[in-house]
Amino acid sequence: MMPKASIKVAANKLRVDGIVPSTSEGLIGIYIDDLLLTKVPLNNRVSADYGSFVFRAAKSLTAALPEVYQLKAELPDGSWLIVDETSPLGAGDNSLQAHLDDGFMVSAKAGYLFKPPVDQPGWSNDIFDAYTLAQEALANVPGTSGLFVAYGSLLGLIRDGKFIAHDDDFDSGFVVEAETPEEAAAKLHEVMDHLRAAGHTVTGNGHLGNFNLCFPDLPSVDMFLMYYRPTTGELCSYNLAHKCSLDMMLPLQVANFSDVEVLIPNDAKAMLAATYGEGWATPDPYFQWDMTPYHDRLKNEFSAAFTAITNSKKAA
Repeated sequence: MMPKASIKVAANKLRVDGIVPSTSEGLIGIYIDDLLLTKVPLNNRVSADYGSFVFRAAKSLTAALPEVYQLKAELPDGSWLIVDETSPLGAGDNSLQAHLDDGFMVSAKAGYLFKPPVDQPGWSNDIFDAYTLAQEALANVPGTSGLFVAYGSLLGLIRDGKFIAHDDDFDSGFVVEAETPEEAAAKLHEVMDHLRAAGHTVTGNGHLGNFNLCFPDLPSVDMFLMYYRPTTGELCSYNLAHKCSLDMMLPLQVANFSDVEVLIPNDAKAMLAATYGEGWATPDPYFQWDMTPYHDRLKNEFSAAFTAITNSKKAA
């Protein structure tokens, strides 16, 4: 029996889940009253008969919500799902509209309020300066590839020759030799420890597979550890796994953007297709990863291993 369309909120997790008896693809609009927050994709991996969607709200968003509101979702066919209770994600200070008027956006992937950094004066120059310093720092860490431009930052530079206007940060990555989440977690500890021992400022606890390298008066550089699993033919990070060959990524190549030399994957376009799908060249401001139980397992194994190493070091 096919389930009815439904929407529910797990207030303790600030999470909105919906089920739609439809195999059609499309975007789900998430609304507060008549105000569109963002759009999330309808995934059809639940079964052949119905799809699901999820929206996660961060505290920066809930703190800005009205005191009383109705949460609802617009489906691709124009119909609506409405949450019965009022203010299901909690009440805020009613500053949401003012934030949006000031150029803030709501992240589709993480549900937080942010102001696209590319709109901030001097940010592009500053982030390239910070990237260059981070690249030099990582070059002194044994067992790591160079620091390459990754994910959304790479997507914008290859597709448009500039950063994506609606992106929320700058992403970079490096590859280490590891074949399991546990080995990768140990490698990440080694990299972070080496950078700290060299006098660099490393923030973030690493259990999400990345950390920030910080330099005075510059934006921080978000650095993701990646590893290749030959047994599955996947380039993996904390919770993602991209089917590809290792030679799509390595050896890294030098490219020039805004008169700055950066490192990019060996075959950047093929790597972007493996990462985002064959439609990577078409802008999608509401893109989200289609997370599966397999991805959740990678995430949980990595986080558990990283946390165990952290706790062992504290106890030593």
